[in-house]
Amino acid sequence: SSTRILEFNGHKERVRNAVFSPDGITILTVSEDRTAKLWDGTDGRPLRSFEGGKDGVWHREDIWAAAFSPVAPTFVTGSVDGKLLLNWRNGERPPLSLIGHGDNIRSAEFSADGRLILTSSWDRTVRLWDASTGMALAVMPNEDIILDATFDPSGSSIAYAIRNLVRIRPIYPSPEALIAAAKAVKPRDLSPDERRLYLLDE
Repeated sequence: SSTRILEFNGHKERVRNAVFSPDGITILTVSEDRTAKLWDGTDGRPLRSFEGGKDGVWHREDIWAAAFSPVAPTFVTGSVDGKLLLNWRNGERPPLSLIGHGDNIRSAEFSADGRLILTSSWDRTVRLWDASTGMALAVMPNEDIILDATFDPSGSSIAYAIRNLVRIRPIYPSPEALIAAAKAVKPRDLSPDERRLYLLDE
């Protein structure tokens, strides 16, 4: 038997990203033609195209970043001009602008529970957003442009690439997570100097 190869024809410029929906049925593509498109992943049919409209809330530059929410009928797109948009798959509402980045958004990803969005940018920041409100939750500045960022499977840490190195850092998306992380840290023994400083030794 031969393997069937599907082709998705519709973008006018280079495609910068393509991602599957969580159920594996729909494919989202974004392009230098400043459009985002949804496709049927079983037969290649175009389902919907997103581009500049009457409301004016859309990307004015090439779109590079794209990600589906794992729990909601939404997806996020990020462009070269630093604009980040939360979009509804059925187009029933205008996109929601997530304001903060000032340069090329290189990656966007939802946490496994769909509550957070993680983005990386050439503006030298990694940012965390509330996926339901679009509010910025955390900004992590760095000394160089960020090429990519991702959640670990547990959602408790992120990894991001800065040119020739990768950093991993913990995140605490809720007070409960912070408390749990604090309880999991084993206290270290004080040094003799510290014990004398705190008058624990005579």
